[in-house]
Amino acid sequence: MGKHATPGATLSSAQLSAFCAQSAMLLRAGIPLYGGGLDSLQADLPAGALRSALEAVTASVTQGQSFSQALHACPAFPAYLADTVALGEESGRTDDVLEGLSAHYQRQALNEKRLRSAVFYPVMLIAMMAVVVTILLWKVLPTFEQVYRQLGGSAASFGTGWVPACLGVLYTLLVVVGVLILVSRTRRGGAWLARRAETFAPTRALSEKMALTRVASSLSLLLSSGIDPARALALTQPLVAHRSVAARLSACAQAMENGQGFGEALQNTRLFTALGNRFALLGLRTGALDKALGKVAQLYDEDVTDTLDRLISLTEPALTALLAVILGAVLLSVMLPLIRILSAIG
Repeated sequence: MGKHATPGATLSSAQLSAFCAQSAMLLRAGIPLYGGGLDSLQADLPAGALRSALEAVTASVTQGQSFSQALHACPAFPAYLADTVALGEESGRTDDVLEGLSAHYQRQALNEKRLRSAVFYPVMLIAMMAVVVTILLWKVLPTFEQVYRQLGGSAASFGTGWVPACLGVLYTLLVVVGVLILVSRTRRGGAWLARRAETFAPTRALSEKMALTRVASSLSLLLSSGIDPARALALTQPLVAHRSVAARLSACAQAMENGQGFGEALQNTRLFTALGNRFALLGLRTGALDKALGKVAQLYDEDVTDTLDRLISLTEPALTALLAVILGAVLLSVMLPLIRILSAIG
């Protein structure tokens, strides 16, 4: 690639969506990507992973490679994107394919944003609780204990034992969540967390729905680009890390290789839920399989949103109640010794 260093940083789903959408707009406007279109995409872009990736792709195209080959040569772009663009080039529908890829990655970006929001709010509540308990432990309780000692009592018998324990639990939670966030930013760490989410009861269903959303979205995109179902299944398999969904997807592809039709393979392997399979079979009968699978992806996406909203709605009152219990117990640790002293004086 000459003196253009190939960027190693993978682009985010939001960046991939924007790149695909802008590339599709250029092609629809009749501006070829080979003759200055890619240069226009770089205009006014700040230095970063996206600009470096575009420079690398532009350099490859200048040396005579096709657009899909240039994407393959740049590790910042997923292999799935490059493979799908190559299929679009073969069928002469590159603009349609890029538009579909933009919607696909936009859906992924929205799910990633929802997950970050679902984690951010509980972390902030835990941090606020830790700050409040720390102030109570190091500022408020010592002041009251000094007063009680002057009156002949002590708050130590109630408050100073369990309050540090609560504080330790809160800080431990913060450290664990922080480590998990850092781990999730690495490829291996993200894969490890995804495997744990598959078996962890509160996130098991959510993990499967997110994987099925990706499968349905990918199949819808590929089928709408003129790809046959068997090849679409093969291209979708590398996208799926969820072990149960990946096994069903592989079994579906194997069933088609053994001579079964797409509808029969869907039913026998139960790739989607009952509702998803019914939509797919109806689309197959009406000749609108790509649109039916797009609807399936939309339904799963809405279900993921509802599940995340429920998790957040359950987390908020639980943490608020925990904070109320801690503050109430601290108040008791201050008031009970005072009541005993006042009773003794009376």
